Formats: sequence, structure tokens, C-alpha cells
Amino acid sequence: MNITVSRSALLASLALALASTGCSSKKTVADIKGDEEVVSIRNELQEQCNKDFIEKNFCGIGQGSSDSESMASQVASVQAKENLASSVQTSINARAKTFGINDPDGSALEGAAMRAIANVGGEISDIRTQKIRTMYNKEEKKYTVYVLITSSRDAALELAKQKLRSSQELAQIQRTLNLDANVERILDRE
Repeated sequence: MNITVSRSALLASLALALASTGCSSKKTVADIKGDEEVVSIRNELQEQCNKDFIEKNFCGIGQGSSDSESMASQVASVQAKENLASSVQTSINARAKTFGINDPDGSALEGAAMRAIANVGGEISDIRTQKIRTMYNKEEKKYTVYVLITSSRDAALELAKQKLRSSQELAQIQRTLNLDANVERILDRE
């Protein structure tokens, strides 16, 4: 019986510990406001991107919080642009790597191509704001702003091709190794 009491006490203690840690989670703006969850706004914007824009555009979603709505908006815009740039760069790099693996000239040109297009994502200028969502938390007196921006896939690809065409290093490697001069083929495959 002494063992049974110890097991029961142990199980009760464990249940109490789990219950108390579950209740101490941090409250979000949505919990405080009784509104939709903050995470769902980001998800909503991602769903909109996937549904309406992703086929022909790159998307970037940003979030900013501040006691000033304009500051929150600026932070969200900067973060959205960073996310857009990262998305563009990942896609462009993947194309160059695929070329490096699949083309007979690829391994010789891949490194120079990667250096030539290293900052394409950061140089995108064709950016459109598609949606802005603003929330205000009365208790914390803070604004949270979400921004969805897009940029044309074709415009990003054209910028990358321009950088390849103007790369002196790439041109030198092609001359030295007597390779095909059409550098645009590096970005043609997905």
C-alpha cells in the first residue's frame, strides 16, 4: 500500500507540474484582444501569396510592432523586402546550381556565375505592395503591421541575366576554356 500511495503522489505531482506549466504561456496580442490569432494574419498573407501571386511573382511578408503606426509599418516593409530578396536569391541560386550539375560546361562556370548574381535579390526594384494589415493592442498601446509585397519573377530573372552578361570574370572563363558564350542559358532551367 505504501508503494501505491507513492505512485499516486508521484502521478499527482507530475499532473500538477504539467498543468501549471501549460497555464504560464505568454499571451499574444490576439489572446489579449480576443481577436483572431496574430499568427493567422501571417498565414492569411502567405495563403494569398500562394493563391494569387506565386505563379508569376516572388512574395515577401513582413511584420513590425511599435507604439507608432508609421514605425511599425516601416519595420514591416523592411522585413518584407528582406524576405523577398531572400526568396529571389534562393531561386536564382538554385537555377545556377542546377546548371552547374546538369550542363557539361556548368562546373566550370558555376562559381563565377554565383559570384555574378550574388546580390540580385537585394537589387530588386520592381516591388508592389499587395496588402497591409494593421492591428492595435489597446493594453500594450502598440501597433502591429503586416505587409505583403511582390515582385515579378521575369523582372528578377532579367536582372540576374544582365548581371551574368556584364560579368568580366564569367567572360574571362568562357574565353579561356573556349565555352559557349550564351551565359543566359545558366538561368534557363528551374
